[in-house]
Amino acid sequence: MDRTRELLAARGLRPKKSKGQHFLTRDEVLDRIAAAARISPGETVIEVGPGTGNLTRQLLAAGAQVTAIELDPDLVGLLRIEIASPNFTLIEANALTVDYAALAGGRRVKLAANIPYNITSPLFFKFLEERENFSDLLVLIQKEVADRITAVPGGHNYGIISVQAQLLFDCELLFEVGPEAFTPRPRVSSALVRLTPLPSPRFPVNDLDFCRRLVRAAFGHRRKTLRNSFGPAPGLPGRDQMVAALEAAGIDPSRRPETVKVEEYVLLSNIIDKEDKRHA
Repeated sequence: MDRTRELLAARGLRPKKSKGQHFLTRDEVLDRIAAAARISPGETVIEVGPGTGNLTRQLLAAGAQVTAIELDPDLVGLLRIEIASPNFTLIEANALTVDYAALAGGRRVKLAANIPYNITSPLFFKFLEERENFSDLLVLIQKEVADRITAVPGGHNYGIISVQAQLLFDCELLFEVGPEAFTPRPRVSSALVRLTPLPSPRFPVNDLDFCRRLVRAAFGHRRKTLRNSFGPAPGLPGRDQMVAALEAAGIDPSRRPETVKVEEYVLLSNIIDKEDKRHA
């Protein structure tokens, strides 16, 4: 029995499927993640989902001041006993609703997370909204989601999360982690991704919120051509106006959403925004 199972069993606990709990247990993988964090002594790291504290211990050993966010009260109780360090702060909270600005205290801090599979998408978009609080984020997620974040236009993995991530972050898939590294074993592989927030969007965008809505609308019907995928969509011009905007941006309306580059979505968004303001 591995140490994680022993810790849980000693307290009559077991991983909760309802919370998507898969605890990372392989020492060599934990070592690689801690090394990838590039921690300077005394540096603050926010850890999301510390679980039984396996990565927490590695971060502390590297010299980090760790603030960990854990929702499961059973694991909170375990961590309070297992990790007694003056450099460790444990917060019982939901990572989807916690105030990261308050935790960062006006600084940009690092974040490390082994994200439960069942909240990967909403938590990613929470990080996107809170990006100004982070210097970089190391997230261990499903390999298929990592592939979508780092996908290039033209492939089946390229979509909403690709465009939004690449507009606002430098995105790097660092390495893959197999199911055997976890307790219990998940059915899919994972991957560690580094997200480094850009000081401003990669391409100048007039209205970021509108651009994001535009991208969501485009991929809402990804099997359709752009001519048909945009109309009618709430908050967007009618189909004829959308076709005119596509042509003004140099984008063939017969193309499909997954072929459009990040900068082309931004250009299209800016053209529509400019036209809307001209008629306001």
